Amino acid sequence: MSELVIKVPDVRMDKAARSELIEDIRSLVRLRVARDRIFTRSDALLKESALSDVDCGRLADAAEEDIIIEWRKRGWL
Repeated sequence: MSELVIKVPDVRMDKAARSELIEDIRSLVRLRVARDRIFTRSDALLKESALSDVDCGRLADAAEEDIIIEWRKRGWL
């Protein structure tokens, strides 16, 4: 596991706030690493694809619309 040091401006905070900030930063880093891995894997899977960027954008828009419809059916939106 890698270690990352983050310098925070001289701000006073109690232990609870410091602990919460640390966990927020950990979550952010985990999400960023996961996103980068997904993009790397997607690039490898799609390198032979004949889809253009425009086609991919249209497919993503259609998927987003379908997700919104489904979430509305479930009462999440």
